[in-house]
Amino acid sequence: MGEEEQSPPADTLKDQGNREFKAGNWLKAAAIYTRAIKDDPENSVLYSNRCAALLKLNKVTKALDDANSCIRLSGSWEKGYFRKGAALEALHRYDEALEAYQQAAKLNPSSAVHDKE
Repeated sequence: MGEEEQSPPADTLKDQGNREFKAGNWLKAAAIYTRAIKDDPENSVLYSNRCAALLKLNKVTKALDDANSCIRLSGSWEKGYFRKGAALEALHRYDEALEAYQQAAKLNPSSAVHDKE
C-alpha cells in the first residue's frame, strides 16, 4: 500500500494543460487533459480543451469524440458545439459543421458577434 502515486487534482492538471497549450505544446497538453479527465470524467471543459489540442494535432476523429462528450455533459454550453463544428469542418463535413456552428450561435448569440477593430 502507498505505492500508488497521488495524481494532482483535475483543476491543477487543467491549468498545466492550458499552459502547455498556450506554449504550443499540444501533444503534452492533450496528455495532461487526458489525466485530468481520468480524475474528473464529468468535466465538460476538460473535453473541450483536449478537443482543441487534438485539432491542433490533426487528430480530428478523436477531437470530434471529445466535442460530442462535451455536448453530452453540457448541452447548453456553446463551446461544445463550436468545437464540434471545427472538427466537422476539418473532416470536410461542411453541412454538419454549419449546423453545429449555428447551434453554438443560438445558445450564445453574443459570442457570434465580433468586436470591431
